Amino acid sequence: MKKIILYMICFCTTISVSAQEIWTLESCVYKAREQNISVKQSELGMQSAEINENLRRHARNPNLNANTGVNWNFGRSINPVTNLFEAQTIFSNNLSLNTRVTLFNFGKIKNNIKQAEVNTAATKEDHQQLINDISLQVASTYLNGLFALENKRISENQLALSGNQLAQVNKLISAGILPKNESLQVEAQMALDKQNIISAQNNYDIAIIQLKQLLREETAESIILEAPEDIRLDTDPMLVNIDELYNSALNRQRSIQAGLLREKSAEMGIKIAEADKYPNLGLGGSIGTNYANINFLQSSYNQQLKDNLSYGFGFNLGIPIYNNNAVNANVQNAEIAVTNAQFETANLRENLKAQLQQNLSDARAAKLQYQASNASYNSQNASFQNSEKQHELGVINTFEYLTAKNLLDSAEINKLIAKYDYVFKVKIIDFYLGKPLTLK
Repeated sequence: MKKIILYMICFCTTISVSAQEIWTLESCVYKAREQNISVKQSELGMQSAEINENLRRHARNPNLNANTGVNWNFGRSINPVTNLFEAQTIFSNNLSLNTRVTLFNFGKIKNNIKQAEVNTAATKEDHQQLINDISLQVASTYLNGLFALENKRISENQLALSGNQLAQVNKLISAGILPKNESLQVEAQMALDKQNIISAQNNYDIAIIQLKQLLREETAESIILEAPEDIRLDTDPMLVNIDELYNSALNRQRSIQAGLLREKSAEMGIKIAEADKYPNLGLGGSIGTNYANINFLQSSYNQQLKDNLSYGFGFNLGIPIYNNNAVNANVQNAEIAVTNAQFETANLRENLKAQLQQNLSDARAAKLQYQASNASYNSQNASFQNSEKQHELGVINTFEYLTAKNLLDSAEINKLIAKYDYVFKVKIIDFYLGKPLTLK
């Protein structure tokens, strides 16, 4: 019986572990690129742009339309076959095919196609920019989760340390060295440590929920974030030059590339608008036939369609003279669109440079903050070790000991906060330098 119970425990433990999936930062970024709703919507935008481009290409081809109609005429009306007035009910049927193709319109079709191609390319650049932005969101959320995990670990260690201290105080109370109320302060500290553990777990759960939302991961299974023992940082923000960072980011920032393409699209818009100032030439053709029931005795339906067949073709030349200033207004609006597109691209460049300057400044400050918090932790740790020995010897009371412990706990949390703040801000610099988002 004991063997069966032991087997069931091992089996359930195996299922529990296998149900937990380990997520790396790289896998999260990949899933977000494949499954995020905003990415899916952006893909639809690209498909729409490609459909529009294909539509513009087909403007070069002739159209073809078929028409048919049936009519009943009562009283004195024209026989559609003989073109003579006749006083009787006439049923008639007509069939026709029409086609037209543009031969010349001063490059309007060609420029429409080129503009559509550029618009499609700009949409693709926007799509890549969205993927980059979401990748940074994933990295930020992932690091928030790792921070919460490490914070929880620290809080658990603090709770264990408080538990050991409570046991030591109880021994001293039993020996009559300390009064009974000395244990109350340690018990209060343990309650605070438990609250910190709950808070850290809640922050981790929130980070996981946010990560699942970014990845559109609907699984209810618990997941584990891969936490490397030592997060690798290859870039020293103190050694990065802002011009180097800007030039690198400028070539990789897809929104800038999209802006440049939209400038080109707007310039083509001027040529498209100006084409309406010039004549356009088209070629059209048609073929048709008809049938009337009053002639049925003379010839059958099929024979009438054959006998009444007519066809022809012709050229159409449109010469614009005056269109209520619509053409000039369209050209002027197209010129404004070019200037506006140039302003938008310039604004993107300026915002990018300002953002990079802020990011680099933040990364440098984060490094200094991390170094300072590390030094503060080392100092508080040495002070706490001394206080711990003094408390064991009865030199200081429990309140003084707990004060030293709280200072150490605070220093450790501050160090952890500074660490992950520094990591994320360096990863942003790495991203703009073209380095992959990884913690290894």
